[in-house]
Amino acid sequence: MSALKQVFVRVHLRYEQDGYAEDLERFAAWLIATRYQNKNARRHLCRVQQVLHAIGAAPGAALRADVLERAFAKLARRWTRCHTASTYAGYLRRSGRLIDQPPVGNPLSSLVEDFCGRLLTVS
Repeated sequence: MSALKQVFVRVHLRYEQDGYAEDLERFAAWLIATRYQNKNARRHLCRVQQVLHAIGAAPGAALRADVLERAFAKLARRWTRCHTASTYAGYLRRSGRLIDQPPVGNPLSSLVEDFCGRLLTVS
């Protein structure tokens, strides 16, 4: 039995026929393996499906963390107590499909470095 069918007993075809069916199936299997209750798994899968369509990435593609955060932030205004962003990001990170951006340094630090570099060349 597919993981989507196990989570969505009656409406699994809606997810199995989606363009992101493979991604949703893998995420559903992970949710089941990590012992999420069906009610919570359904909520996470529904939200992830909406976010994947909003992003428009190719099915199975790795996703950038900042793009994922923006999509969840935009759509999460309608959702209460939404932990799906961190849950899905954790799943993607564990499966090697989350692209973390290097942390952006303090904008003033680059100015200070440039200034110090100029002082060294002048003296």
